[in-house]
Amino acid sequence: MKSNSMKRCVNVLLTFIFALGLFLVIGLENKVSAASVTLKDPVVSGDTTTWDCIWFGSYPQTEILPGNSTYTSLQNASGWDANEELTLNGVKYRRIKKSHATFSSNSGTTGYYNWSDSTTWHYFRYEPIKWRVLEAGGNMFLMADKAIDTKSHGSATLWVTSDIRGFLNSTSTGRNSFLGSAFTAEQQSSILTTAVENQYLGATYNINTDDKVYLLWTFELDFSIGNNDAANRYGFVSNATRICQPTDYAKAMGVSHGTGNCSWWTRMPAYTLNGDYIGARYVSSDGRAGLHCDSTRARGIRPVLHMDSSKTNLYSYAGTVSSNGTVNEQSIPMSDSSGNIGNAGNRFTSGNKEDNKSVILERARVKSVTLAGSRALKVKIKRDKKASGYQIQYSTNKKFKKNKTKTVNLKKNKKTTKVLKKLKKGKKYYIRVRSFQKVKSGNSVIKVYGSWSKTVKSKKIK
Repeated sequence: MKSNSMKRCVNVLLTFIFALGLFLVIGLENKVSAASVTLKDPVVSGDTTTWDCIWFGSYPQTEILPGNSTYTSLQNASGWDANEELTLNGVKYRRIKKSHATFSSNSGTTGYYNWSDSTTWHYFRYEPIKWRVLEAGGNMFLMADKAIDTKSHGSATLWVTSDIRGFLNSTSTGRNSFLGSAFTAEQQSSILTTAVENQYLGATYNINTDDKVYLLWTFELDFSIGNNDAANRYGFVSNATRICQPTDYAKAMGVSHGTGNCSWWTRMPAYTLNGDYIGARYVSSDGRAGLHCDSTRARGIRPVLHMDSSKTNLYSYAGTVSSNGTVNEQSIPMSDSSGNIGNAGNRFTSGNKEDNKSVILERARVKSVTLAGSRALKVKIKRDKKASGYQIQYSTNKKFKKNKTKTVNLKKNKKTTKVLKKLKKGKKYYIRVRSFQKVKSGNSVIKVYGSWSKTVKSKKIK
């Protein structure tokens, strides 16, 4: 009898051990260490490229929106440092105001971030940075998957004196430093100093630099422009392969993102054959390389760097991304071998992404604008079930200058029609709308706005 009982106990114990082992194996499958994967160079198939990716370093990315407990906790928290940064429950955050943005003049217009006022803090969570592998091997060449910030070159006409170069390579911390903000000291030591060639129009302009972090040269992005085979090696074989999306933080800093994509800077200046400076070169939001504009304009920043691939304790595999839109992402690791994930804090997980679920408003749409009798227009709006109401702006100026613009609010979700009265006879009006959601923020209720609709022009007022 005892023998049978003992056998049953042993069987139960073995079953438990087997199940526990299986559980542990399944649990570990979600995290793929860098050492267990052989990273590959970009794979090109026709006009489509697929890149391997890694997680390395961290930077402010996702905005924490009003209407959830994390926002309220950040709003009420003390201990923000001189860089306006704070670690809360093991996760690091940065806060900024409108005055901190590189460009905010178009705030609230279609395709730009909306700063409702100049005094409210906006909060952004540090998250691991995803990098595309442009070249695998001992010294990996990496490019940020998204535009991580928005900056201008300043008044510089050469990369050596560019404000962006200073920002990328500064080892300080805060809004004006990338290297010091994004990487720990150990991670910084794994980033190699690169002898960056800046060859253009002769000795006057060919000032090479030694940088840990920099931007690509236009010739490295399009073979047809500079006959540089690097463009093909890195996978830039079509406009689609150069398209870039901005993070929430980059949007707040001022980059235009009306299509969901953004333009981004290169380090290459633009000169005429006579040597006259005409701006800095960038990649457009639809992926065209070689364009140029004034260097003081604000565009997305997509850093590149070389790192020692043997430092596998400092990064992890992030899956693949393809220029056709396919993303196979490995989950963000809980921590690296030293117990943290760069500067993101020691408690960052992909689960933290739930913080911004509370407010998701569709871009508003004007269904129709029609004449409604003497000096009046009737505006119909497409209903958004998630909205608390809608805001209509109408103006005789297509840029909606303040002194020529009026605003009216519709305070109910199902109220989607408004008659605008006492308009000027003989004038055409420009109309745009946006939805808003009322959310609780601390002890008060505030409005969170969606994006402005496309502008609609009316017929002449009778």
